[in-house]
Amino acid sequence: MPATIFVCPRFAEAGAPLTVPELALEPRDELLTMSWEQIQELAARGVGVESHSLSHRHLPELADEELDRELRDARAALEERLRRRCRFLAYPFGDQDERVRRAAARAGYEAAFAVEGTRGERFALPRVALYRGEGALRVALKTVRRGR
Repeated sequence: MPATIFVCPRFAEAGAPLTVPELALEPRDELLTMSWEQIQELAARGVGVESHSLSHRHLPELADEELDRELRDARAALEERLRRRCRFLAYPFGDQDERVRRAAARAGYEAAFAVEGTRGERFALPRVALYRGEGALRVALKTVRRGR
C-alpha cells in the first residue's frame, strides 16, 4: 500500500520532539519526530516524503515574508536532503486560506492537502488524518471511499 509522510525539516535537523503549544499535553513519546537518517531510509524504501512546512506553524497567522520562507525553505530542505522533487504540502493543523494557497503555489508545490479540503481544489485537497491509538474500525471508517 502506498504511503506518504509529511515532514517538518526543522524538527528533522534535531530529531527533536514536535514542540507546538497545542500539543503540550500530549505524552512526549507521541511527539517524537524522525531524524533525517530515518526519513532517508523510508524514502529509499519507497515511502513518499513531502512537506508539512518548515516548523509546523499556523500558516494563516504569518506575515507574507514569513509564510513564503516557511513553505519555500521546507521544500528546498527536503529536495536537498532527499535528492528528489518535493511536490506536495500538507498544511499544519489543516490551516489554510486563499492567501496560504497562493503562497503554496508560489513556493513551487504542485498541490496541497487540507483537513477540511475540497475535491477539485488543487491547493486544498481533502486529507484524512490518522493518529496513533486509533483502532482498526475508526481507521476503516475514516478511509472508506464515499460516493462522489
